[in-house]
Amino acid sequence: MRKVVIIGATVILTILVLIIAASVIATTIFNYKIDKEIDEFLGIQIPSETSIVSQVEIEQLPEPVQNWLLTAGVLESERIYTVRSKQAALARFNKDHGEWTPLKAEQHFTVNEPGFIWSAKFNMAPFLHIAARDMYKDGKGNMLIKFQSLFTIADSTGYEMDQGTMVRYLAEIVWMPTAALEDYIVWEEIDEFSAKATMTYKDVSATGIFTFDEQGNPVHFIADRYGEFDGEFIMLPWVATMSEHTIIDGFKVPVNADITWKLDTGDYTWYSLEVTDIEFNNPVSYN
Repeated sequence: MRKVVIIGATVILTILVLIIAASVIATTIFNYKIDKEIDEFLGIQIPSETSIVSQVEIEQLPEPVQNWLLTAGVLESERIYTVRSKQAALARFNKDHGEWTPLKAEQHFTVNEPGFIWSAKFNMAPFLHIAARDMYKDGKGNMLIKFQSLFTIADSTGYEMDQGTMVRYLAEIVWMPTAALEDYIVWEEIDEFSAKATMTYKDVSATGIFTFDEQGNPVHFIADRYGEFDGEFIMLPWVATMSEHTIIDGFKVPVNADITWKLDTGDYTWYSLEVTDIEFNNPVSYN
């Protein structure tokens, strides 16, 4: 009997070692894929010459947007063409008040041709993780999620993803404020503290409303966005709430943000992030 137990334990241990080894190899391959995508993504974004933001450019925008850009330090700055940032965040995948899962994320933005690549590792339990990559490139969205970086949970594409990732990009111009000056975004003043932004790119459009505080800092964004719930894409109000604005690498940006879906059953805040590092116009990957 003891021999059987020892053999059984050895088999289980061997299986666990093989699973861990397979996960390590899969993680290396997944990370290599992401690094290659980032290199290709950023490689074509370096402009032939830099451009400095002028007062005339800012004056063409609605007053609340002007106040934001002046507060952010855009005037007479070099226009942003790439951004790279790191996040420490909490996420929950159960809209019925599920447990929060910690994660580390890295994100790269491009401005001349709008896009981003966001990658993260969710540590679900010891030796168990989910690897994710959200991408908006050439007007197309793609969400790739893998368990243990090996087994595909989702690989979503299509119009709903295109619209959803565009909304995300539009909201996240708060971390690349000179993007507000790009031709693919049209602004309309609502009142003293809010403005509507409509982004159009590659035959897809998305509209959202930004709200600013008395100092001109962006504090709230809301838009209708496609999201996947219970295996079905539906359009719902999607909200980003920003706070703790500070100057990082020359621009004043929000450090904290909460992301919330407005469901029929109530608010579902699924993501809470802190920007731990951000750098502009240095299109290389973090080490």
